Amino acid sequence: MSCRLCLHKRDLCDSHVIPEFLYRPGYDEKGRMEVLRRTSSRTRYIQKGFREKLLCADCEGLLANRYEAYFAKLWYIQKPLPPSTNLARIELGGIDYSLFKLFHLSILWRASVSSLGPFARVQLGPHSERIRTMLLNEDPGLPSEYQILGAIVLFPGTREVLEGVISSPTAHRYQGRRIYTFLFGGCVWNYVEGSRPIQSLAQAALSPTGTMIMLVRDLSRIKPLDSFFRDHLSLSRL
Repeated sequence: MSCRLCLHKRDLCDSHVIPEFLYRPGYDEKGRMEVLRRTSSRTRYIQKGFREKLLCADCEGLLANRYEAYFAKLWYIQKPLPPSTNLARIELGGIDYSLFKLFHLSILWRASVSSLGPFARVQLGPHSERIRTMLLNEDPGLPSEYQILGAIVLFPGTREVLEGVISSPTAHRYQGRRIYTFLFGGCVWNYVEGSRPIQSLAQAALSPTGTMIMLVRDLSRIKPLDSFFRDHLSLSRL
């Protein structure tokens, strides 16, 4: 079979769509994570994140050793997010723009090429090929491409950052753009498809200077996309 990244015919690995290290904070004492489904009341557990045959060993290594290793160190060793906060927003700085962006694009792209049901809403179409070449060439692209916005998520009714929860990505439209929304690493992440960013939100988005404004929101307040972006817009004007 052909590797979905380099397109060469090679033996394929059991590749994670969302990296395994992002699941670990959610595992219980038996090394399991509960899977929540709207269509069933039956409890189901997984002991590893969702995987399928996608990448060869070389491409798996590129994503893991470059993009995932950077984000894992930033998020779980340097720990830019506090365990709890009373702030309405937190400004991150010192981000390696290229590695941070390519890490997020690697998850978006893997979700798009995955055949697994939890990722069915991510359909990048021609953008899949553009992002594939960006990942393979370690090229973050123009700052206008694939804008990234995020919000820190709190446990409902508390000021504690929500760790260890991962949701199936969703797709929406906002101001004529398609937005893909993921939940992992204690944050909701929004990826704007294509090369037309939402200009009114540019101040809050990941910037080439390595900064990003993260809203802080109770989980119950960020479900509607319009509400999420209205909050972003109001804070970016402060």
